[in-house]
Amino acid sequence: IKTKNGVRFAINEPEVPTDQQASDALTVVDQAETAMRTYKMSEYSKYIDVDSFANYYIVSEIFKAVDFNYSSTRFYYKDGKLYGGPLWDVDLSSGNASKKFYSAYYEGDISYKKFFCSEMKWYRYLLESDEFVAVVKDKLAKMKNRIANMYEDNLLGISQIKKLTTNYAGSFARNYLDVAQGGAGWSLTKRYSTCDNRTGLELDSHPDTYAGSVSLLQNWLKNRVSYLESEWGSIKNNTIDLVTATKKNSTSVTLEWFTGGVAEGYEVYAKAGNSSYKLVKTINDESTNTCVVKVKPGVKYKFRVRSFTKTASGLCYTDYATATKKLTLKKPSFKIKRSKSKAKLSWKKVKGAEGYIVYGGKTKKKLKKLKVLKGNSKIKYSKKASKKYYFCVKAYVKVGKKYYLSKGNTKK
Repeated sequence: IKTKNGVRFAINEPEVPTDQQASDALTVVDQAETAMRTYKMSEYSKYIDVDSFANYYIVSEIFKAVDFNYSSTRFYYKDGKLYGGPLWDVDLSSGNASKKFYSAYYEGDISYKKFFCSEMKWYRYLLESDEFVAVVKDKLAKMKNRIANMYEDNLLGISQIKKLTTNYAGSFARNYLDVAQGGAGWSLTKRYSTCDNRTGLELDSHPDTYAGSVSLLQNWLKNRVSYLESEWGSIKNNTIDLVTATKKNSTSVTLEWFTGGVAEGYEVYAKAGNSSYKLVKTINDESTNTCVVKVKPGVKYKFRVRSFTKTASGLCYTDYATATKKLTLKKPSFKIKRSKSKAKLSWKKVKGAEGYIVYGGKTKKKLKKLKVLKGNSKIKYSKKASKKYYFCVKAYVKVGKKYYLSKGNTKK
């Protein structure tokens, strides 16, 4: 059977499926594949067991068997879902592959590099889902010591390879003894996989000792795991590419962003002056890429936005994208009305102001604070003063205990 996107499958069980069984199987894999192409776990988890798919991918990518995605990629169907595995056909794996025959297996002369299993379209789709990548990363973190213990001693004890080669040393040695000496008669350097290539499909140049081959495997696995940890750690499909902040009105800013990858919602944060970031809005709509945020004029704001997708274990977030914006707190335009020895000041309200500060002094350059008027309703002030007395009025807003002031004109 072949899926809509060209992935071919053979049915192993039953060996001779009926037309109806083949049709049902095609429906199952098509539904799963279509869901994977949404890159949303909420969709593809309806049709695949994500946990087994992640396990199968990790072990397959580590060992890098040449036949993965060619003839030895296995899945099974159970209780309405597809499961990844079992692992199959790993004789030509772990670097044991001829560069002459498997050139795509190598990066230059190095075989432990390159993603290999993602050539299988289903895993290519899944690795474009940050939610699936998050599952892979979480499993890697939890299994890190166990994986490393395959090829090196660590806090879990002696490496598994060392245990096997020690416990079964006699048996392994007999594999390479002549038949006449009671051995299996195997060769350390002969290449046995000649089905597609007469000269053999294994590594072009093998070590001539058993210990050398074991050391080669250990070093290859160590390099492979280190490479994959770095590569998996850098995967980030979903991004916020750009955030712009523009003035909507005297007390509001419009944020706009563009997403790369998949998003099921967004979180918008704002930071006023030297304060901390605060979540100002959660948007549970993937199609919305704008948000209006209330701000205080006269204060420099920093904004950050991140997208998220929903997983069974919680939200999977992108990195933040940021922007800054400062709206002008306009200076009050005030008038002075004098009567005998008294000056009466009045001005129009400034939008967004939280209050006003009146300054005064006998000289223009030496003004002192006379009064703090809280709120935006008090727009008058009176004081006994001569006609030579100077005044200045400034609007203010507060963030915490800090005042942010507008500019102001000085008059007498």
